[in-house]
Amino acid sequence: MCITSPPYWNLRDYGIAEQLGLETTPDKFVNNLCDVFDEVQRVLQPHGTCWVNLGDTYISGKSHQSIYKDKSLAMIPNRFAIEMVNRGWILRNELIWHKPNCMPESVKDRFTNDYEKLLFFTKNSRYYFKQQFEPLKESSISDGRNKRAVWVINPPLYKEAHFATF
Repeated sequence: MCITSPPYWNLRDYGIAEQLGLETTPDKFVNNLCDVFDEVQRVLQPHGTCWVNLGDTYISGKSHQSIYKDKSLAMIPNRFAIEMVNRGWILRNELIWHKPNCMPESVKDRFTNDYEKLLFFTKNSRYYFKQQFEPLKESSISDGRNKRAVWVINPPLYKEAHFATF
């Protein structure tokens, strides 16, 4: 299994030459990120799975070319998922990580984002997966309900300067 949260596009400069995440367009970022996952696919066992936590961001005047409209949601997780499928991965789930105690946003012209996507890929149609069930209530002990695709998990508090602890 591979599980990771790569740098998000256009959100942080780590001060490293040619770092992933500071490409000039969403498409260039997705292409570079998928190049990394081509190598993950190469070394992952045939029955392996790949989990990618990937948040989104907005197009801003300093980060777009003429085809991208300023203030538009960049749709990075969607673009990434499509390109991964184009490169041979099987997309099994798009999970939503709902964060009830998310970081506040100062925007006044859209809603606050309180979730990120967790994309679940496999190399092949047969892979290792242990089915998981929703927590059972005493009244429904005989009915095991398959786990749903929206996971409510509060991120733990972190006192350092990094907002994307993993």
